[in-house]
Amino acid sequence: MKARMRISSCNYTWLYLTLLQIFVYAITCSNGLGCPHCNRQKCKYPTNCPGGLTYEPYCGCCLVCAKVLGESCGGPWGSSGHCDKGLECYISPFAYTKGSSIGVCRHIPVSGYAAAPTFSTCRPACTPEYCMKDHTAICSATNNAIEIKTCRGGCQHTSCDACSYIPVCHKCAVDDFKCLKRYGRCLKRKRCNRSTFPCPASQKGSSNTYHKMKHGIFQCGVPDCIPITEAPTNATATVTTDG
Repeated sequence: MKARMRISSCNYTWLYLTLLQIFVYAITCSNGLGCPHCNRQKCKYPTNCPGGLTYEPYCGCCLVCAKVLGESCGGPWGSSGHCDKGLECYISPFAYTKGSSIGVCRHIPVSGYAAAPTFSTCRPACTPEYCMKDHTAICSATNNAIEIKTCRGGCQHTSCDACSYIPVCHKCAVDDFKCLKRYGRCLKRKRCNRSTFPCPASQKGSSNTYHKMKHGIFQCGVPDCIPITEAPTNATATVTTDG
């Protein structure tokens, strides 16, 4: 009899511990992942990104390469990464779990702007070699546009006249404490950039310098979007006669 009571007591203890573990696990999952203290001085600056930069998923401490068109994104706590500027993470409506499913980066549908000219394929990429042949040629700045214009579609077509070598400033302003000077480039691009804290005059690039300069980053400006203007719907024509 006592032996049976001991076995029964052990079974209840085991069941209690199992339920406790399940409860703790559920609480942990509901609260998400824990983030360590963010020390951006230890972050490694990403290079050779096909697109722009974004902060790492979930904790958002260090900068990482943003996902470009056609790459995977989303996932549990954004583990598959965030899309580049001008793109959105599209998740199929048939996804089993909407909040944790992996999606694909695609262009954000644009309304209110004139559509970009459509081409069966993109023009040749904007490279120094291509633009040296004809500075008025049309090229695709998908990989090196200074600013992506969503209304220009995936090709980001522009003219070689808008391309040049843009030097990399190796120093930030002395009064901009947001930047980490030891990495040679400012992490806070919006606070410390060429327009706010420009390069010295000796380092500045100019248009049509792709055949003169061999240093810096070859980038191109893409034309702005043209807003669609519609005639007023209540406009009427007035005809007057003399006499």
